[in-house]
Amino acid sequence: MSFFDKYKDVILGRSSDFSDFAIFFGLFKPLKLTPSEMLKYGHNLYGHPSGYANPFFGRISWGELESSECSVKQIVIGAAIFHILAFKGDLHRNRKKALVKEYLENCKGMTLIRKNKSKVDVMQTPKTFFDSMKNHMLRPEVEPYLRELSQNIN
Repeated sequence: MSFFDKYKDVILGRSSDFSDFAIFFGLFKPLKLTPSEMLKYGHNLYGHPSGYANPFFGRISWGELESSECSVKQIVIGAAIFHILAFKGDLHRNRKKALVKEYLENCKGMTLIRKNKSKVDVMQTPKTFFDSMKNHMLRPEVEPYLRELSQNIN
């Protein structure tokens, strides 16, 4: 079963039960490349002549938190970051609120998207797109691809 399978009705608009998850939103700060990095990687990252890069790409990856009470998926579209905090089991409403509060304290710059609000203030997080790939890239099944990529770059 896919992570998102149990949310299918919410995603398709057939349900408005948001009690099993919370969605957070933020923006990556641009990565500042050194002059030598700009020469080496700037064309691949669509770097600005000033050295800043924030390439447009989309992906779903692992989030920073994994616990017995919740798990996180990160969805990236360009500089936009969405974190879906999915609650495991039958947690009490107050515990879910506490987990959301803890998550906001740990993920600086992220904003909770509330279903009763039509607007949300989006802030820049202290993370770059490169920082966001750390947890995903450290997974054992990714290691062979990472090794091959590093050999091709050098």
